[in-house]
Amino acid sequence: MEQGDTERVAALLRQGKKIEAIKILRETENLSLVDAKARAEQLQVELGLVNPSQSGQSGCSTSVVVLAAVLSVIYLVLG
Repeated sequence: MEQGDTERVAALLRQGKKIEAIKILRETENLSLVDAKARAEQLQVELGLVNPSQSGQSGCSTSVVVLAAVLSVIYLVLG
């Protein structure tokens, strides 16, 4: 990736436009969606925009909590 592209991706990430940054990474580095997302998250960490522990984990804990709540309701209704 050329320097101008790197700066453009970094600027988008700083603005919170992660999806746009991923699109540019896919185009300029010929990456798959998964690889471009991982690269964008790596850049966010390198730029100090997120903690390394937060990278790539958005929504995971929420899904677990929702699943636990649904299972609890099912248990209460059927049990």
